[in-house]
Amino acid sequence: MAEEVEFRGVFRKSPKMNVVPGEWYLGFVCLSCASRFAVLEDPNGEGGTLISGRGGFVTTCPSCGTEHTYAIYRMVSFQSPSGLPASPAP
Repeated sequence: MAEEVEFRGVFRKSPKMNVVPGEWYLGFVCLSCASRFAVLEDPNGEGGTLISGRGGFVTTCPSCGTEHTYAIYRMVSFQSPSGLPASPAP
């Protein structure tokens, strides 16, 4: 059975700089460079978490360094293909 998470409010959150291969995360696709990055572990642990609410996250893309406010409808659940740490933008 899928977990459901509802967000209310706007949260400031740093991206996860280290991800574990094969683990599931919640994150965003950067509005500037289209890189996918994680901000939270997926509570379901198997993907498919249902995400709802009128909240958002203010976060900075670890690939290009651009800060955006992401609406919850932009949040995605994904499985990490790599355990390499993300490199912060210069």
